Amino acid sequence: MKKIVSVFATALLLSVAGIASASADTKSDYQAARATYKAAIVTYKTAVTNAHTSIESARATFKSARDAATTKEAKAAAKATFESAKTAAKAGIPTKPVKPVKPAELVKPVQP
Repeated sequence: MKKIVSVFATALLLSVAGIASASADTKSDYQAARATYKAAIVTYKTAVTNAHTSIESARATFKSARDAATTKEAKAAAKATFESAKTAAKAGIPTKPVKPVKPAELVKPVQP
């Protein structure tokens, strides 16, 4: 009986040690994913800011070209130029990064 309890206790300790090491790996992986996410968010926000600046500049150029235009064709060309500049600025924006999900092992259980 003592031998069975000893074997059971040893198995329990090994499983707890395995969980602790897995948890440490999981935690470091999660922290790395968060750091990558934070860097990606900064890159994304910078790209969005640059796109807004570019679009505002194109809009100002469009307004001045539209006001200076004397024919419908010139006004249409100014608008087409603005639209293409706007599309190019939006194309420079990367997809928004997805926030990493916290692993269930790291979530503290809710006490009722």
